[in-house]
Amino acid sequence: MKKTSYGFVLGSLLVATFTGYGSGCSNDETQVGSCNIADASKAPGYLPPVRAASQCTDPQLAEFRDACTGPKATETACNAFYAKNTSCRECLFPPESITTYEGAYLGSFPNQPGYLSLLGASSACVTAYHNAFACNIVACQFCGTTKACNDKVLGKGGQCEAKYAAFQSACTSAEDKAALQKTESDLSDLVGFLKAFCGAPRPVNDGGTDGSTDASDSGSSDSGDAGDASLDASTDA
Repeated sequence: MKKTSYGFVLGSLLVATFTGYGSGCSNDETQVGSCNIADASKAPGYLPPVRAASQCTDPQLAEFRDACTGPKATETACNAFYAKNTSCRECLFPPESITTYEGAYLGSFPNQPGYLSLLGASSACVTAYHNAFACNIVACQFCGTTKACNDKVLGKGGQCEAKYAAFQSACTSAEDKAALQKTESDLSDLVGFLKAFCGAPRPVNDGGTDGSTDASDSGSSDSGDAGDASLDASTDA
């Protein structure tokens, strides 16, 4: 059974010929400006993050960042990276046939819920964060996850409102708040962020159980474009 797609937000990541995730949601009649908001009712559920320490080297991750994300990315360079770095690519973006874990990306966004898990946040917080995050990026996949779209789908009457409220309620402990803040701050170093999934042991927060899946037996501080789908680390209502 294939995983439901998160879709790709155009412009946030050059996916080129890689087809592990496609657009799995259709437009509905709700709009933000001239952009249709997608139906997020079938947004994927939570899966634990991959931990595959030998799949991507630091130079590979830096090449991915430069070739496929951010202002200097080109389709040619991104295609070339995917073609010659199969194991690393499949750690970043597992094939849809993999249904037991997620990679370092969810659609075209770094896997922030997975990183939160690697930091040892509570399972209730991780799951609630994922549900709100997935709803947000699926709903806004045709709108570039602009602030206007995020505010509409997460705010009062939005289709992700209940999931966002559940996230705020679930992530109230000091440990969970610290993990949320670290997840947000660590996104500024995309290579280091992705390395936690595919190139090195998990980042240290509180030493707790991270619930991740070791997939190693399965087949620079400059950040790339991580999009604008991070949920507010504050859990104040």
